[in-house]
Amino acid sequence: MSYEKDITAAILANTPLVREIGDRFFWDIADGATAPPYIVAQTVSDDGETPHDARRGVSFPTVQFSTWAKTKAEAVRISEILRSEFEGTPIAGESECVLLFANRTSNYDQTTRLFGIVLDFRAPHHLAN
Repeated sequence: MSYEKDITAAILANTPLVREIGDRFFWDIADGATAPPYIVAQTVSDDGETPHDARRGVSFPTVQFSTWAKTKAEAVRISEILRSEFEGTPIAGESECVLLFANRTSNYDQTTRLFGIVLDFRAPHHLAN
């Protein structure tokens, strides 16, 4: 199982986030018809693999979570839930992924008229065997 699958399962099982976004969590791109609020995640960098033990390695990508909502306050609230629920807490699954906060930026999309809060996390995880 990949770290993306582990992160997806954790987010969709997280009651505070599901209350806000339902099942509207996507990797890379949301369907254009998706109603806000929603979260889109993407791996924005990967510094490669590091030997960890005799069987597998560790990867240290940066994963970016973009929360999109009709108001900035809503985007901020949801991104704060994401950060408080997952920062530094091991995510269940084979990858043993941990999200380590790195950066926060805000955004506004002129086309969709949605406000965005973007959180960057380092996401060290074990590579699949």
